[in-house]
Amino acid sequence: MRLKFTILLAALALFLVAAPVWGHHSFAAQYDSKDLMTLTGTINNVEWTNPHIYIHLDVKDASGKVTKWAVEGYRRTP
Repeated sequence: MRLKFTILLAALALFLVAAPVWGHHSFAAQYDSKDLMTLTGTINNVEWTNPHIYIHLDVKDASGKVTKWAVEGYRRTP
């Protein structure tokens, strides 16, 4: 009986430690990969943060007005 309780307790502890992994967001849930957009501008900052990359750029429209963009990248695994 004590062995079963120890195994159950270890399984519960493993479950609780792994629970935060489920909280990570999915690319497909936030973005439509079929809706493509092309931006042409000047990169002014790149942030390498775990687990994402953020590229900050200044994009000029046809009238010359500059709009600041922050593009989020991710590592795509094959």
